[in-house]
Amino acid sequence: MYNLKNLILILGFGVLSQGCTSTKGDPNDPQAAYVAAKESYDDGNYEIALTKLKEFTARFPYSNLTATAELQIADSHFRLEQFPEASAVYSEFMKLHPKHEDVHFAKFRMGLCQWNLAPESIDRDQEFTEKAVTEFKELVKEYPSSKYTGEAKANIEKGERRLAEALAFTGAFYCKQEIWHACAQRSMELVDEWPKYKDLVKAASQRVADSFDRLADLKDKSVESDKNQFFKSMTSAEMRKKARFFQASSEKINEN
Repeated sequence: MYNLKNLILILGFGVLSQGCTSTKGDPNDPQAAYVAAKESYDDGNYEIALTKLKEFTARFPYSNLTATAELQIADSHFRLEQFPEASAVYSEFMKLHPKHEDVHFAKFRMGLCQWNLAPESIDRDQEFTEKAVTEFKELVKEYPSSKYTGEAKANIEKGERRLAEALAFTGAFYCKQEIWHACAQRSMELVDEWPKYKDLVKAASQRVADSFDRLADLKDKSVESDKNQFFKSMTSAEMRKKARFFQASSEKINEN
């Protein structure tokens, strides 16, 4: 009886062992190796998925499944909120597989990586917002039929408004500090770059007018002063003329 029980246990463990081996498949077969590597990704265990998928791409660099694995590596970084790393892998994916059917998705995710790194507060540097807007615009231009263009367009509008508001904030800050040449310069940039935001342009035009009036007063008091760029290229009369132009422009703007 004892031997029979042992035999049954041994046979049972053998069956289980064979079953486990069959789910993993032949480690030298790319298809089976990819399925095994992808398990953690499917389960949402992205840290482990990164290790296994990277091992797969290293072992099978020429497999037709490698591109998919590379995209899942980027996705794993994205899910872990490792946005710089994700962006780099998405970019490399696009370079290596420019004709892949999911290139538009990688492009969209590159934009989202920059978007997630960008601060919403307008008093902070907006480099990542600008990068995100650029990526989204390229997606809309290059892949107009992509299902991601709708969200990309919405983010473009949000991003551009944020950039305009950040520039307005900077101009207003210089005005409060009475650094009139910087106030005029930043405010004129806003007027030139973001004419569609009439509320911001109206306020910026008024700041330009006030700044040039102040600059004209300063130049009248100190003709030789070189504290700002406008003193070198404009007379006080020219600056007052500029002020009147922007004052009139501000008054003409209908924000509605």
